[in-house]
Amino acid sequence: LFRSMPELHHSYFNQREEIPAEERKIGSIVITADKGLAGAYNHNIVKLEEEILAKPGQHKLFIVGELGRHYFAKRDVEIDTNFKYTVQRPTMHRARDISGVILEQFRNRELDEVYVVYTRMENSVQAEAEVMKLLPLERSDFGEMKMPLNMYREEIELNPSPMAVMNSIVPSYINGMIYGCLVEAYASEHNARMMAMKSATDSAQELIKELSILYNRAAGSSYGTYMKEEEGRVFEIPWWKKALFILAVVLVIVVIVSFVAGVIRILAPILIPLLIAMLIIRLIGGSGSQR
Repeated sequence: LFRSMPELHHSYFNQREEIPAEERKIGSIVITADKGLAGAYNHNIVKLEEEILAKPGQHKLFIVGELGRHYFAKRDVEIDTNFKYTVQRPTMHRARDISGVILEQFRNRELDEVYVVYTRMENSVQAEAEVMKLLPLERSDFGEMKMPLNMYREEIELNPSPMAVMNSIVPSYINGMIYGCLVEAYASEHNARMMAMKSATDSAQELIKELSILYNRAAGSSYGTYMKEEEGRVFEIPWWKKALFILAVVLVIVVIVSFVAGVIRILAPILIPLLIAMLIIRLIGGSGSQR
């Protein structure tokens, strides 16, 4: 359209440069998650939006995601519209609801600039939070195609009028851009949550490994100390046990001596004559051999 009608102008392309920076009404569509456990996903979005809020102007927030709503509500930041649960299931219908609110306020001059703060997914392991200017549109965003001089240029007729066509095309374009941002943010959120859970699992496994080593060392040291204490208890005999042992030995000796004395006393009348007789026989036998 711009190539065929370079003189075409529309209110959606009006930069409203006559409005001072302090009086410009700036709207931000902030797309966050409904819950955490996604690493720095929500933090990066909030950080970018705080940079926008620090700039001069009258700011309005259009929050998509419960976490962003809670964050800015606690800091007393005015939230114009909160699109609840939209981030859970991005659809064209929900994107159309958002774009309808934004376009209506832009046409009524309730907004002079509109930005989208979302996370763009680069690949399966990388995503970047970024700010994209949604309104007003700029011709440079669409690029200028340089047509060869010898190329035939057809004449374009817009019905019922160029303004009516733009009024139909631009809302569809804005709706498509918002839907694309919702899908990108949805995919980035799940990817960030997957990476965060993987990192947490790896850290937990490493921690379990380190704690297992420390536990085994502590258990081995405790067992060795226990065994040494038990050995000390085994080889260390109390004094009263030693006294009982000595008393028992003495009693055994007394019993043995008493038994031997009793036996000798009983056998003495028999053994003494027998020993005398053996001695006499020995003496007689010795004198006979001398003869």
